[in-house]
Amino acid sequence: MEIVALAVVPLLLITAWRGWIKNIRARLPAWRSGLGLAALVLLSLNWVAAAFLVIPEQPMHYATRANLWWIMVYLEPELAISEVVGIFALQRAPRIAAAFALVLTRLCGPGGYN
Repeated sequence: MEIVALAVVPLLLITAWRGWIKNIRARLPAWRSGLGLAALVLLSLNWVAAAFLVIPEQPMHYATRANLWWIMVYLEPELAISEVVGIFALQRAPRIAAAFALVLTRLCGPGGYN
């Protein structure tokens, strides 16, 4: 299930990024656009970290992989709350795509609730 989430989440993030850049960014107030940008950046970084943990062919030392795992586990509640707040700052299709990416990342990602 983790591999499926790793394949689908980038497509959702690309959809959210494109919608935010083309349609939403110019119409939103600066603070709301900034929250949406922060949510998209955090989701993207979370996906990159999850990809490093799931894909075993990465040339990472075991200690580095374990440290990354624990950082993700300890920061997960704070990141999830900040991502949800930022997602609510978005509108329409970017909001829906980012929300699905968040749910997939949290449920199917490494350390998720699977």
